[in-house]
Amino acid sequence: KRIEKDTFKNMDLLSTIEISQNELEFVHREAFKNNQPMIDIKLSNNMLKEFDFIMNLSKLKTLDLQHNVIEKIQSNLFDSFKNITEINLSNNKIRSITKSCFQSTCLQQLCNLHLSDNEIETIEPGSFDLLTRLIMLTLKNNKIKTIDSNLFNSLGSLNTLQLSENPIESFTDPMTYQ
Repeated sequence: KRIEKDTFKNMDLLSTIEISQNELEFVHREAFKNNQPMIDIKLSNNMLKEFDFIMNLSKLKTLDLQHNVIEKIQSNLFDSFKNITEINLSNNKIRSITKSCFQSTCLQQLCNLHLSDNEIETIEPGSFDLLTRLIMLTLKNNKIKTIDSNLFNSLGSLNTLQLSENPIESFTDPMTYQ
């Protein structure tokens, strides 16, 4: 149920790893420390609550952590990911998206962001402002009631936005709160 520090220590060429459907609960922050060529990680269908173990993987292109029990996205977690194109955090327990979740200039290559089937109630204005190359954003089946009417303004490359199955009541101008 655990991946400990240095588990993949001597695998210098490891670029892809899939450890899905294993009931993993914990991955040590330094489990992949020596795996700099790592570009694809799939740890879906486990019991992971956090994912700070990705911090050492600056060459990562795809991250698939769907179907876990992740409750929040740590601030500045993606600060060193210049090559990441896809993040899948669908089917977790995430409750909110704060501005600091995706505010890294390193995320400029991100094309697909999957946040469907979580428990998201709030998305802080400006949360997606730096994701200018985002093509697909999925937020369906959450608990979103109100969306800032400017939330998606910086997403000029977006061609798919999924918001279905939310109890959306309004798209609100943030100036009305002041």
